[in-house]
Amino acid sequence: MRIVEEKIGGVTVLQPGERIDVATAPELKAATQRVLGEGVQRLVIDLSRVEYVSSVGIGALLAAAKQAQALGGRVALAAVAPQVREVCELTGVLEFFTVHGDREDAVEALGRRAALTLPEEVLLLVLEEEGGFLDLPDHALEHALAGAALLELSHRGRVDGDLSTVQVLDASAMGDEVLDPALQALGSLTPPHETSPSLRALVAAAPAMRRAALERLVAHGILGEKNGLVSWLGGKRRYPVVDGAEQQEVRARILDLLRSDRIPGPRDVAIVALADACAVFDALLDMDEMLDLRDRIAEVARLDLFALAIRDALRAVQRRGRDEAADGQPAR
Repeated sequence: MRIVEEKIGGVTVLQPGERIDVATAPELKAATQRVLGEGVQRLVIDLSRVEYVSSVGIGALLAAAKQAQALGGRVALAAVAPQVREVCELTGVLEFFTVHGDREDAVEALGRRAALTLPEEVLLLVLEEEGGFLDLPDHALEHALAGAALLELSHRGRVDGDLSTVQVLDASAMGDEVLDPALQALGSLTPPHETSPSLRALVAAAPAMRRAALERLVAHGILGEKNGLVSWLGGKRRYPVVDGAEQQEVRARILDLLRSDRIPGPRDVAIVALADACAVFDALLDMDEMLDLRDRIAEVARLDLFALAIRDALRAVQRRGRDEAADGQPAR
């Protein structure tokens, strides 16, 4: 099966052939895994040529939806023929997609708002409704943004890491005003990269990431700006409705996660680990609830070893900064 790939603006379109069955589904699955693994955040699967989908084909579509969700991306189906839609409805797979009449509608819908990056969600987590940020320790927000950028780049396949090192797989610019300063900072280091020096380099890039993230959140209609100050649009913590659905905003989503036994996705694990490292929960929760949720916070943070390593490295970097400040040395 020949899969046609096309990029329209910031959206990638894959168009498979007439049948998605046991012979051709692996090719579609490999194509979706590849583009999503390369950091594509908005993917349309154009089914206008598809006349038949088997159960194996349904599995390939479902795998794409789940991978996109884990990576914080969005995937849509376009031009689904009646006989193909019937199979998709019977299997329930359509619940995992937005579905559009043609590729133009799908591309336009996905182009309205890209999925938020982890640095953007960290900013929204600590931003109060009327503006201003939670009362955090000195430079804690910069450290949280540094860790968020590193984990976002890991999710997008640009860096890899273990408990003590970070490896840059691809330092080329992404065309992303929030993440490119982080890639540039990492690219300036001499490999191999230990985690703590990598984070310190990203802390230096945090002001640029912060400015770019706030500007993009304003452009997306999530935040408003007045007299140089940003706040939640209308003083309400919400994300805009896209394709008839509204994603739960980050603070409510993370607190709901911690107050339940729900299994989190990788991105929410990352946010919990970052917030735990930078004293966000201490500022967000009262003392009694913080004590009640302490074990749950640790449990969630342990679900991703790299996120856990970033949490521990952030704590070490912040301790070093406090010690140097106490000794009268410039914090690095």
